[in-house]
Amino acid sequence: MVNKKISITYIIDFIGWAGAQTHLISILNNIDYKRFNVCVICLRFAGTKFSEIESLPIQTKVFELENLMSPVKTLNVLLQIRRLIRDNNTDILQSYMFNPNLMASLVTWVPFKKHILITTRRDMGYWHQKHHWWLYRFMNIVTKKVIAVSEQVRRKSIKKEGLNPDKIITIHNGISNTKYDGQEAEGDLLRKKYNITEDEFVIGILAALRPEKRHDVFIEAAKIISDKIQNVRFMVVGEGYEETAKNIDRLLEKYNLKDKFVLTGKLTNVIPALSAFNISILCSDSEGMSNTMLESIAMGKAVVATAVGGNIEVIENNINGILVAPGSPDEIAAAVLDLYQDQEKRLKIQAQARKTAREKFEITRIIKQLEATYGQLVGN
Repeated sequence: MVNKKISITYIIDFIGWAGAQTHLISILNNIDYKRFNVCVICLRFAGTKFSEIESLPIQTKVFELENLMSPVKTLNVLLQIRRLIRDNNTDILQSYMFNPNLMASLVTWVPFKKHILITTRRDMGYWHQKHHWWLYRFMNIVTKKVIAVSEQVRRKSIKKEGLNPDKIITIHNGISNTKYDGQEAEGDLLRKKYNITEDEFVIGILAALRPEKRHDVFIEAAKIISDKIQNVRFMVVGEGYEETAKNIDRLLEKYNLKDKFVLTGKLTNVIPALSAFNISILCSDSEGMSNTMLESIAMGKAVVATAVGGNIEVIENNINGILVAPGSPDEIAAAVLDLYQDQEKRLKIQAQARKTAREKFEITRIIKQLEATYGQLVGN
């Protein structure tokens, strides 16, 4: 007997919050389409990343729902989503990020066909206010399973939402490791583009320009490092809040570091930047499970990261990376200087980082976990 295909509908926003988008794109590029029929609903404007899934054998639908504050428009979108999941005979409805989670929950309260709702938790809730946590309690009434991106996120959700531990599982982000092999030439080209010489040591941060990513700490660490090392350059990759960008410019002016810094803005392909880095810095105050960290270790880069959230589930201190306290430019600088001066240690960490990426975070491994979860939920 051949099991019927499982019909899955994903709901997500494709503007902002690139981590969730990157993760879903990885799923869509690797899921078994012989076993699953897939539809992707984008609640807001599709954004540039949406084009990466349009060539896949899936159905897509975009709603221009700017926010949920317009009752009439929100209700209209809810009705359209209900119609779509009914027409697709959706077995599993899975949502990413807060607004999609809420919309998916509202759709599930009175479905035409009883589908299974999976909501996801991708951060530590650093931005949540009391009403967000209470709304999650409301969502959990109709949610069959919650998927957390790290064990730290899972524990936080259990505590703040009053979740039954059996209802929430951890499935880490995953990456396609082969994508990051043999990219040295791309890094060389990017270095040349920004007039970075071969002998210059590049310390980079790849992160959205948002307050919690702590670019200010990165710059303060850079000041300490540049006073100790002459042949060093710093690279900031990403875009985001205008206020954060202005603060970066202000600090570079304050510390007289503009000649030492390269600000690339948004890069459609971040692999050349990661390849150009000698050390990758992640100095966030909060992380669920950083895609940048996984990409960095897949490239075999030494990572210096804050010991927050899912970072501690990836990095084993002084084995495959360095962990530092959040908000501590002194610790970041000390770790970087240590790795710069001790090449043997840096090479060992790089090798172990790449091994970690392949053994624990290969996307095919993550997909197997996800597909098994789907199968168990529908009894298929």
